This record gives sequence, C-alpha cells and structure tokens, in this order.
Amino acid sequence: MQQKSAIVIGAGIVGLAAARALALKDFAVKVFDRHPQASGASVRNFGMVWPIGQPSGTLYKRALRSREIWKTIAAEAGIWHEETGSLHLAYNAEEWQVLRELEFVFKKEKRNVILLDRNKIAEKYEHVNTDNLMGGLYSADEMLVDPRCPVTWRKSMKWNFSGINV
Repeated sequence: MQQKSAIVIGAGIVGLAAARALALKDFAVKVFDRHPQASGASVRNFGMVWPIGQPSGTLYKRALRSREIWKTIAAEAGIWHEETGSLHLAYNAEEWQVLRELEFVFKKEKRNVILLDRNKIAEKYEHVNTDNLMGGLYSADEMLVDPRCPVTWRKSMKWNFSGINV
C-alpha cells in the first residue's frame, strides 16, 4: 500500500501542529512556509499554554491535551519550556470575590487551583506588589514555551520541511 501524503502550508504553531498530527498518522508530510524562521502570529501571540483561560468541557480538555503535546515535543526536540502555573491577583474586594467564586467552580471541575492569601503570596513571590493585595488564585496547569522554537522543530523532527518564497 502506498503511503498517504499531505502538504501543509505554513510552519507556524498551527501548521506544525497539523504536520505533527499527520505524521503521527503515518502521512508523509511536506511543510511549506514563506519564511525561514518563525514569524507572524506564532511569535507575536504565543508563549504560554493557558488552560485556565478555557471554559470547562471540550475546550479545557483540549487545552490540557495541547499542554501534554507541547511537553512531548519539547522533550523530543530539546525545546525550552517551563511549567510555571499562573497567579491571578486581587487588589480589591470585587476581584477577591471573583477569585473565590472561580476557585469554588474550578475545584468542582477538579482543576488544579488553590487560593492563596496575601501572606502566602508575599512569601512565595517576592516580586508581587503586596500593597492592597487581598490574595490570589494559583493554577498549576500553565506552561511557558519560547515561540521562536518551532525553528528547532524544523531541524529536529523527521518531517520534510521545504521553504518557498512568496
């Protein structure tokens, strides 16, 4: 049986994700991009895998899956990443109430979050401005990645990357 082949136009974050998914399904994948390095939206709008920002259900599960894929890719290709989590701070009563409500909802959804009081935050995060700080919500699910690193993918993955000038 002849191997299926696919062409992906664009070697940004989305194009490379599509190419990887196809390659994992045994497609011979050729990726074309007009730039030799990562540029455009993949660099400007990227850098944090942010599951906490997704609504519950399918989108949240997809965000967690994307995070796991990024961890795999980072390990395979030697791409820098850091599992940092995220800290959302409240400086007034309304913000604090919102974070308390979110923590209640997120705990029911079994998300990995915890409310921290002002003192815990001051202990753990020396660069946070604690003036008027009421507390914060920490989520352990977020991860930083370097958006310029897909260039590394091009050199380290087994796909056939070809550039074109437009």
